[in-house]
Amino acid sequence: MIKSAYNKGCFLIIIIFYLLFVLFYDFAQSRDFINYADWYAFSVSSGIDNIFLYKDPMFVVFSKFSHFFGFGMIGLLVFYVLISAWAKIKLLSVLNASMLVLTLFFVFYFCRFLFLLEGTQFRAAVAIPLASLGVIYYLEGSKNKASLLWVSALLFHLSSFIICIFFFLSLILSRKTRVLSFFLYVALFLFAIFFSFDISIVVTLPLVGERLSDYLNGNYIVTSLSLFNSYLIFKVVMIFVFFSKASVVKDKKMFIFGSLSYFGMLLFVFFRDVDSIALRLHELFSLFDALVFSYSIYSFKNKSKLLYIIAALPVLIVFLNSSLAILN
Repeated sequence: MIKSAYNKGCFLIIIIFYLLFVLFYDFAQSRDFINYADWYAFSVSSGIDNIFLYKDPMFVVFSKFSHFFGFGMIGLLVFYVLISAWAKIKLLSVLNASMLVLTLFFVFYFCRFLFLLEGTQFRAAVAIPLASLGVIYYLEGSKNKASLLWVSALLFHLSSFIICIFFFLSLILSRKTRVLSFFLYVALFLFAIFFSFDISIVVTLPLVGERLSDYLNGNYIVTSLSLFNSYLIFKVVMIFVFFSKASVVKDKKMFIFGSLSYFGMLLFVFFRDVDSIALRLHELFSLFDALVFSYSIYSFKNKSKLLYIIAALPVLIVFLNSSLAILN
């Protein structure tokens, strides 16, 4: 009962925070706002021949809904942010996470991803939590709810299917010898370090190829990412700490959380030659990064937990500063 009361209080604080965010955040300063505004204007003025209706159907539907009730573009974005907040709160509620995990989860998410997703990549900010919540429901045995959430996520952003693919891969690996899977993860990571992926290989694929071609034909500025960046180094350490706990290897749910966070890191390294793709692929697994960061606290005992939090603080400050930099 005490845990439930604390959690409800924590959820209330999170809800108030998101309400303050949508009230005071200037969505128009987002670097993608102009593109979204153009899509919105095109969506509300066109019919069933709208190409976005087939690529991003929920954006078109909610654009027309927001326009009909006079909420405009900002109303649409606020609605997206609120759906995203609901999905994350529901995810932690289904997991019955402790107040410590709740706090660490949202502190990490706020510092690393809030301004990148809710503040910039609005469609992904909805699709990622919905698809991640689908993973949680599947693990809890509610496969119908999981399927509904995955379909909903796809309607918001097609890239969410990548979460599903790597979830089922993680599920298969969880049924094998998990210690051997860990060594496989190490081998794949080392391979990715020495051999980055050539995206020109997949340009001919339907849907995917069309979206990736802009990165090859010069429409977008492309730069390579360094392997010596703070987030990658932090994730390597965090995942090692997480998997070093024997109970994680034995716990199917925790193993899958760690695996999904790992796959986000692996994709980041594989696709590092195209910065935008590498960053967006790893952001798909943002909630599992937050879960791994939060549950890693249980790899430590007593005072060591406090040391873990203290050691993470400067890194979180660096993440927050990096996230805020995109607003300038």
